[in-house]
Amino acid sequence: MLRNRWHNARRLGVQVIASHIFREGNCCADKLASLGHSSVGQVWLDILPTDLYLDFFRDRCRLPNYRLP
Repeated sequence: MLRNRWHNARRLGVQVIASHIFREGNCCADKLASLGHSSVGQVWLDILPTDLYLDFFRDRCRLPNYRLP
């Protein structure tokens, strides 16, 4: 099914560009992925987890994120 959709998109001239973004580029997504990986079952978040407040603020204000060793 996915193969058919891919071929249909290519036939219609749809162009897709994929790129890698380091975890510093989106700390919120990285932390949410870690949360999901460590959770058992499904997780539904109605509010932003407190661990993400600072990272969300930094992303929203377009401030840089650094990962120091």
